[in-house]
Amino acid sequence: MDCKKLKTIEELMRTRTKDFHKVGENYKTDGYVVTPDMERILKEHVKRVNGKVVTRFPPEPNGILHLAHAKAIGINFGYAKAQGGSCNLRFDDTNPEKEEEKFFLAIEEMVRWLGYKPAKITYSSDNFDQLYEWAVQLIKKDLAYVCHQTVEEMRGFDVKQSPYRNRPVEESLRLFEIVLRDSDKVSECITGRSCPAVSIGSTRRCSSAVESQWAYFITGTRPLHPLSEQLSEKMSDQVESPQGSEKFDHLFALMEKVAEKVDTLEAKQQQAAVKEKPLKSTRLDVQVQLNAEWINRLNQLAAEAARPAQLPSATRKRPFPRSGGGGARTSVAFNYRDNQIASLAAQDMKNGKFGEGEATLRLKTVLEEGKMDPVAYRIKYVPHHRTGNKWCIYPTYDYTHCLCDSIEDITHSMCTKEFQSRRSSYYWLCNALGIYCPVQWEYGRLNIEYTVVSKRKIQKLITSGVVHDWDDPRLFTLPALRRRGVPADAVNNFVASLGLTGNQMAIGPMALDAAVRDYLNVNAPRTMAVLEPLKIRIKNFKELALPAKLAVDDFPSAPTIFKHEVQFSDVVYIEQSDYRGSNADKKFRRLTKRQPVALKYIALVLTVIDEVLDQSGNVTEIVVNAEKLTDENKPKAFIHWVCNPLQVEVRMYDRLFNHKNPEDPDVVPGGFLTDCNSNSLTVLNNVYIDQYLAGSKVYQRFQFERTGYFAVDQDSKPGKLVFNRTVLLKEDAGK
Repeated sequence: MDCKKLKTIEELMRTRTKDFHKVGENYKTDGYVVTPDMERILKEHVKRVNGKVVTRFPPEPNGILHLAHAKAIGINFGYAKAQGGSCNLRFDDTNPEKEEEKFFLAIEEMVRWLGYKPAKITYSSDNFDQLYEWAVQLIKKDLAYVCHQTVEEMRGFDVKQSPYRNRPVEESLRLFEIVLRDSDKVSECITGRSCPAVSIGSTRRCSSAVESQWAYFITGTRPLHPLSEQLSEKMSDQVESPQGSEKFDHLFALMEKVAEKVDTLEAKQQQAAVKEKPLKSTRLDVQVQLNAEWINRLNQLAAEAARPAQLPSATRKRPFPRSGGGGARTSVAFNYRDNQIASLAAQDMKNGKFGEGEATLRLKTVLEEGKMDPVAYRIKYVPHHRTGNKWCIYPTYDYTHCLCDSIEDITHSMCTKEFQSRRSSYYWLCNALGIYCPVQWEYGRLNIEYTVVSKRKIQKLITSGVVHDWDDPRLFTLPALRRRGVPADAVNNFVASLGLTGNQMAIGPMALDAAVRDYLNVNAPRTMAVLEPLKIRIKNFKELALPAKLAVDDFPSAPTIFKHEVQFSDVVYIEQSDYRGSNADKKFRRLTKRQPVALKYIALVLTVIDEVLDQSGNVTEIVVNAEKLTDENKPKAFIHWVCNPLQVEVRMYDRLFNHKNPEDPDVVPGGFLTDCNSNSLTVLNNVYIDQYLAGSKVYQRFQFERTGYFAVDQDSKPGKLVFNRTVLLKEDAGK
């Protein structure tokens, strides 16, 4: 099948029906996991969707959609439409610190601009309560655990199994749930109210979390102060001694005293702030006092720990944390049979919390070679645009994606090829919870040359002043393409022409330009515009007895009832490049002192009589005689012109970058910002167009004859139109 002959993605998807499973026949696909309850679950699913295809487009609302997203939109909406089904627009709003209302609005606007109507608009955050309940279920099933490994420890090629993987279920459950306790304090931490910071060692932390340091110490997680490590080493040496129960009771009592002391000092700080009377000591002195108190109590604990001690009813699985090479610390976990220590730790933490990055919930999947347990939840003390301060833990893509697909009864979960490696965890998670498991299908990713689409990098272009905003016509975001004048149907046709393949592809701007040019050639009405005007005065105008107005076809090559009216008088304007004076070579076919030229639509042949020059010797006006066109005087060329013109601004856009891949350090060692094309925008302020265009609307498109396709920009104002060049009439041979 020649994809280039298919005009829409819907037509393409009708040709690929056999490539996908029928609704309810998930088990016939490669890699789908068959479970004892599968038949019942699938029957219930088919009943809920009434046997119809249900897909979804799930963007993250932290940036603007770009051309590659148009492919994803087309595939998801196109397949559903081709099969008589429906497609949801789901906002994957699980990263509150990067999400903004403008992105939600822009994403929905672009989906509708492309011609698609979502069956439902949903949000991952709609399911936060259900996702949390399922997380608790997974912990209880010993299929998830709280982990304290850092991001750096979880990265790399030689990733080792988490030392917390075998943490007791009750301990993980308490640690996971404790993060959400005492919502007032969580809210205070988020909003900054009543939450003075204290310095502990080299780490600056919210003071409401100070008490949780004891829980860190007891549960064997990473110490936050060097003396904590010394204490741990001493306890490690004496952990087998006999008076364990009494020893730990005493240690906890000392810990509570330190916490009370910290609270007292904090209270004094707060009271002084309210009275606007600072303490005699400076804030730094108070922090030093807090640290001194911390150190003194730790020394007391270390002294106590130096005596023989024995953990009650405990199995020593690993030693307490010690320093590693180069000052690195090793995180460890303990497995207490009766969970007494974990329980006490959770109680101590109930009025505090973990800091961001200090704990995650990870899924205990079937480990495959080269893979690690995916993170399900992470801590973010950031208010959510829809749930406010209710949550300080947010689910990850790996956790949310498949479960929201299940909740929405998605039949075909379409995603790009890089997510193929996550298919096993997708299926594992749904089956671990005993819920409906959709089928994940992957297609090849679309990459665009001579641009960047990374949200972070586009933001850098904006802040650096290289482009004006997300809709700058030099970008390949969908709002930018629309502003440049690219029609939505042309984008859809371009996507359909790519076909449906699992291979990643890199497409240059020329491919999109060709699709746009094909569409506009049929749909953009013609008009005459002069980019660099040169005045022509017809000396014998009165003798010609010509009409003051004439009707011109919008599409001269296919005349229809659609016409526009242009004016004609003794003064007209042509392009400066259409006149060469005496310096023209033999190949030049337009107006010279010795060579006549004809004006389009009026059938007049112009012959030069004289030139008018300015003080610099530049031609400012040409005086001509005109005669009506005949077979005998027919010249080599016909040129466009305007009369009684309207002055407008025209923005000529070119490629933003000089190289195909501006992100390649081998080609652009200085970084993508150094590869920007300084000539990517040229502004012409003295362009002449016909008066009938004065009422043109934003995004309205025209072919400026012999020049290119242009669209009205949103910066246009009454009496001052602005046009953007969308694409040249023909591809520049030099590109």
